[in-house]
Amino acid sequence: MALFVRNFRNLQEFNYTVHVSEEFNFIFFNNPKCGCSTTKATLNMECARRLGLELRYATTNQIHARRHNVLKTPGQIGLRRFMAMLTDPAVVRFCVLREPVNRVVSAFSNKFGWNSPQRQRFNVFVGRPAGSVWTVNEFAEAIASDMALRDFDEHWRLQFRQVCGALVDFTTIGFQETLDADLQSFARSVFGTSIDICDVRQLFPKNRSGGDAMAQLSPRSRQLLLTAYADDAEFYRREWARKAASSS
Repeated sequence: MALFVRNFRNLQEFNYTVHVSEEFNFIFFNNPKCGCSTTKATLNMECARRLGLELRYATTNQIHARRHNVLKTPGQIGLRRFMAMLTDPAVVRFCVLREPVNRVVSAFSNKFGWNSPQRQRFNVFVGRPAGSVWTVNEFAEAIASDMALRDFDEHWRLQFRQVCGALVDFTTIGFQETLDADLQSFARSVFGTSIDICDVRQLFPKNRSGGDAMAQLSPRSRQLLLTAYADDAEFYRREWARKAASSS
């Protein structure tokens, strides 16, 4: 377990990230800014429905509140059981990836366009006043120059670390760019049938990332991000190529 926790700030963050269903034999490693709200809501609601439980969301916070949902954390099922599921061929291990630069810019738009807790913590960490405002190019240069800043928060942390890519043999990997189709493919492998997708962008329109940060990103900043997130770029390219090969 210690090897997994090293990818995160603490054990609590690791438990918050990993979603386990013992009943339906799958483990989902959550990856923020990769359709994470829709994926969490969809999987929790489908599992609840099949277990005969009622699950509704009145706010986006409830989607992310582990106590409100049915999927369990590694801590809830226990270390021995979690490690056994990780190597069990009958257990589907799943995550969702996104093109690295788009993900980072989406994270900036979502968390740095207002005085969010993430922006405040980031400012304190770098020694700036908590309310300091950043441009997307300033943010890109900061996180590209310091791995501690790059991996400071789950929303822009290296995806390869966030989903424990070096430690998990994933059964299937989806992509934010083709999320609906990939969720259905995952559902068929787990439930044997298609499912209803809870599109959180429609359910809670304010949950969308706003702004035109991508248009403001300079070519230099883009290159800095591609270099800083080189492991993600390779991870994304390799898995996308594998998906294309399997569907051809």
